[in-house]
Amino acid sequence: MKTQIVEPLAPGLTRVWQVKEVLADHHTSYQHAVIARTDQGVTLFCDDERQSSEMSQLL
Repeated sequence: MKTQIVEPLAPGLTRVWQVKEVLADHHTSYQHAVIARTDQGVTLFCDDERQSSEMSQLL
């Protein structure tokens, strides 16, 4: 089980996400999708890039 996801931001620059719990981890022919609990709430990652999190959504 992953405890971290390293998100590439730019050449030589990454963001490390601490994963508290993996809710879903699925590989398709096109991408690797992970839904996990982080300090930002439930977060969706595709190919280790954050797509959205609970904290980034407008209420």
